[in-house]
Amino acid sequence: MLKKFTLILFILGLSATFASAYCSKEETLKLIDAGYSKHEIDRICHQREQASSKQYRGHDLRGSWRGFYSYERHSRRPDVPFHLVITHQKRKSFSGFIKEPQTFGKRHSRFLTADVKGRIDRENKIEFVKHYTGKGGVTHKVIYKGVIRRGSIKGRWFIPQRERGSGTFRIQRER
Repeated sequence: MLKKFTLILFILGLSATFASAYCSKEETLKLIDAGYSKHEIDRICHQREQASSKQYRGHDLRGSWRGFYSYERHSRRPDVPFHLVITHQKRKSFSGFIKEPQTFGKRHSRFLTADVKGRIDRENKIEFVKHYTGKGGVTHKVIYKGVIRRGSIKGRWFIPQRERGSGTFRIQRER
């Protein structure tokens, strides 16, 4: 608890130093509560700051999304919660990253992280690739395809070039 409090004070001090950073104090505290490191929080806030003000006239996807992905029923594996942060959007393209609990791979890490790159079209169809960064020994890619409606995205995911590894997902924009 003391470690978390110290990190909060340190981050709040940084937000005063970087007055032009995109993240508010409330957003910074949410990221701390979600378990993000100082380095990850700096990356989120600075990428948001650099994002172009010219946006695709459709959905502005930037921000924090929470949800889960599910495996096919026959696998009997539990749903996996994840946190998606979209840090940059330019017209129909977007990027960001995902953090999720360690449910596979090497167990020396509490979380897995992944970079995300994707697109949205005029029919509200969304597609993105989640590329694990190597944390926990995981480096493969996962393709997500879905539809955005009323602040949530739901659809299907699959791992290319593997016979097993597919399911559904649903995420909701955090307010």
